[in-house]
Order: sequence, then structure tokens, then C-alpha cells
Amino acid sequence: MYQVKFADIGEGLTEGIVAEVLVKVGDSVKEGQPLYFVETDKVNSEIPSPISGKIAIVNIKPGQEIKVGEVVIEIDNGNASAATVQPKKEEIKPIEENASVVGATPVSNEIITRNVAAKEITKTQIKATPLARKIAADLNVDLSILIGSGPNGRILVADVKNYQPTKLVQIEEKITTQSIAQTNSPMPKVVDVSAPLSW
Repeated sequence: MYQVKFADIGEGLTEGIVAEVLVKVGDSVKEGQPLYFVETDKVNSEIPSPISGKIAIVNIKPGQEIKVGEVVIEIDNGNASAATVQPKKEEIKPIEENASVVGATPVSNEIITRNVAAKEITKTQIKATPLARKIAADLNVDLSILIGSGPNGRILVADVKNYQPTKLVQIEEKITTQSIAQTNSPMPKVVDVSAPLSW
């Protein structure tokens, strides 16, 4: 039985938030197959399986905060003795959120911060994971109107995906109001043309 721990994915981070679990108990996995996505303040990573085997225990769920060294998944590969395996750093595939270079010239975060508009600075003050921000931008969802379900109210990917816009409801209400107004309008006068004409 192999114990897969949440390893240090770089950037000096000691914790992360589980964005999505890609396996369940009983699933057969191969070495290198993605097990789960983890989000941090600096990077989003797809964590691969270090070995092949069958998922025996899953200790994590979406939105859960995990720390480096914590056992997240146990894989049964037919070996009765327990062993701990941590993903190799070079196997982790970070998902780039904010580009740090323009062409081949590095750009410091300080310079970028000084050049953003005031409204963008306000947006960065909203607690949300990098992946949640990216998906919200793709779906044109305003993060300021969402309520985060993560630790300390942090907005997660699930919060963005579960957001239900109210535009359709507003349109239906407008149509209903117009229908009622038309119903209450006086009917036009009808002239009876069947009556005989007098000369």
C-alpha cells in the first residue's frame, strides 16, 4: 500500500486547496495519471500518480485545505507493506496563471502591480484561487458577487461553476409585466358592418 503525500510543489508554499479530485476508491490508475488538482496562491498544479495500482483510500475532497506532507491518497499495488511516495517535482505540471515574462524579458510583479488600474487592484483583494479567477474571467463572472466556500471565505472553482446568473429570470419577469399591461389595455372599438345601410 502506497501513501501519496502532498509534496512541496515549489514557490516556498506549505499548503494548498484541493480544486478537484479526479479519482475515487476502486479506480485503477497508471503511473503519471492525474490524481487531483491543487490550487495555491501562486500556482495551480495537476498532481500525477507516482505508481500504478488501485485507489484504496481518498482522504481529500474539493475545497479542502491540505498541507505539505499530508497523506492525501493511498494506492494498493499488491504490496502489503506500506510505503510513502511523493510526486517528483519535475512530474508536476503547473498551470500558468500570470505570465512573468514578456518575450524573453522578465517582468517583476512590482512593476505589474504599479501599472494596473485601480479597479483591478480592487479585484485582486478578493480572496479567490488563481484557477477560480481564470474560469471566472472565461465565463464573464464577477467575483465580487460570489460567496466563497473555501477556507476564510476564499472563492473556489466550484463556487464559480455553481453560480447561476439572474438574467433569464429578469427577462421572464419583464415579459410577464408587459403581458399584464397589454391585458389591462382597453379593447379597440369594433364597428358592425353587417347592419343594413340607410340611404
